[in-house]
Amino acid sequence: RVAESGASMFGLALFLGFLGFGMRGWARYAARSAHARASAESSAFYERLAHHDALTGLPNRRKFELELTTALSSGGRLDVAVLMIDVDKFKKINDGYSLDEGDEVLKGIGRILQAVVGKHGMPARLAGDEFVVLCRGLDPDKVSELARRLQAGVKAYDWQRVAPGLAVSISVGEARASAGDAVSSILRRSDLTMYESKRSVDPVRI
Repeated sequence: RVAESGASMFGLALFLGFLGFGMRGWARYAARSAHARASAESSAFYERLAHHDALTGLPNRRKFELELTTALSSGGRLDVAVLMIDVDKFKKINDGYSLDEGDEVLKGIGRILQAVVGKHGMPARLAGDEFVVLCRGLDPDKVSELARRLQAGVKAYDWQRVAPGLAVSISVGEARASAGDAVSSILRRSDLTMYESKRSVDPVRI
């Protein structure tokens, strides 16, 4: 009996030893996994911070220019188009209401761009009240139609939720990529056509 008891105690001690070893191993694995997840989440956070606009949630200028550079160097540059977008009389909105209402206008336009553009392109905020859309694989008529839909979407938006009496419109310029284009040249052309469009804009009502 003593021998059997000793053997049982030894077996129990051995089992507990293996159990403890396994638990320590699991704890180390869990700690490594948690650290890896935290690192991945931190990396994703900083990646988003570097490439997205904090106010609207849209891709920022850096992300847009990276995507446009890739599109222009991919060999299919002739199916690339850019829509340059500017909020009409935005300074008048800020002066007539407040900077908070101005920010709400920018956020509203960001939501409209995401909803209207969808899978047809990548909207981004360049700076201030300037936005842009990178389009690929759309023929010229479709690009022009998208520009009109964006303008109609902004005009139809319920801006009264932001401030009573507020009306907002945008001007849109189009440019298609051509041989030898760089980021700066296609942006310059889209900017020029946008300002041509802006000349015919009615003042924003305040």
